[in-house]
Amino acid sequence: MIKLSDYIGLQNIAFETKAESELDALSFMIDLAEQSGFVKNKKALASDLLTHEIISSSARGCCAIVFRVSSKSVLRLQTFFTRFNKGIGYYSKSGHPIDLIFLVTSPLEQIKQCKLLVEKLENLILNDQTFR
Repeated sequence: MIKLSDYIGLQNIAFETKAESELDALSFMIDLAEQSGFVKNKKALASDLLTHEIISSSARGCCAIVFRVSSKSVLRLQTFFTRFNKGIGYYSKSGHPIDLIFLVTSPLEQIKQCKLLVEKLENLILNDQTFR
């Protein structure tokens, strides 16, 4: 069984942050991942994440979104989380502003575990009662 707590530490969490757009939010999350020390190449990670978003858009829940990327530029499976003060300029299916962002990163050889972790997070965010 995969547990979120095994893949997120205090250094991977930021509160009360600001972003004007989805791109600002992604940039912030990439910086947070880089600061963890588990990213070999920030530009490669950014490119891989944007490519993944173009091919398969991330799940949006009641007020959250989970971004996922598997990349050669990542050393280990990690989850990053932040809360944006005023949301990030777009809304969930339920009409709430998105203000909670998760980023799950993994090396290419851990894609299966990455998908399981993302699935767990998506089940949480798709339940309107989880965060509201």
